[in-house]
Amino acid sequence: MQNEPKIRNQNVITMGQDPPPDLVLEVDITNPSDRRLPIYAQLQVPEIWIYNGYSLDFLGLENGAYLKIEHSLSFPNLPAAVVVEFVQKRFELGDRQTLKEFRQWVSDNLKKS
Repeated sequence: MQNEPKIRNQNVITMGQDPPPDLVLEVDITNPSDRRLPIYAQLQVPEIWIYNGYSLDFLGLENGAYLKIEHSLSFPNLPAAVVVEFVQKRFELGDRQTLKEFRQWVSDNLKKS
């Protein structure tokens, strides 16, 4: 995360003055996010995740447009399929147990640098 430390303790974020978010998550269950992508591009948001209820796509900003990318820029070692698996698990296990299992997955699979 590149910009988060720069705005961590700010109560008010001023777009155009403060850096953009490192990542935006769009949930496309009822309305597609396509019309918002140009706004995010103008704001220079480097990465967008789009979840449609079944799958997750990572998009990266390149030359003013968003293109699908294989790995997240913010979390390169976290596969989209794993995120979807845990989102769906919460319906059967509940939030608390799912979060516990996700933390364990992170501990087991992602090495700290």
